[in-house]
Amino acid sequence: MVVPFVTCWVATSTLGAVIGAALGDPRRFGADFAFTALFIALVAAFWKGRVTFWTVAAAGLASALTYRLIGPPWHVLAGALCGLAAAWFAAGSGGEAGEAEAAPEVRP
Repeated sequence: MVVPFVTCWVATSTLGAVIGAALGDPRRFGADFAFTALFIALVAAFWKGRVTFWTVAAAGLASALTYRLIGPPWHVLAGALCGLAAAWFAAGSGGEAGEAEAAPEVRP
């Protein structure tokens, strides 16, 4: 099962790198904003309330600060780690994430 997954991953990553290099600057096509719009749409689709807010806020703030203070590519890692930590803390403090709704008891 691992071999087809890795093969597909490597093939599509290589294809994306080749096509991306051939396309050049994404601003020519307006794709720079399209990536931002896609991210916003994904966040809106997965919105679950308070836990999502703190996760997105922590990741965004950490990413923006790291981008300004250290620069790329470290802002991606900082945003991901802070988002994970915020989600873990928010969900662990009685948040709605991770709490499964109890199934009703079925009696014969």
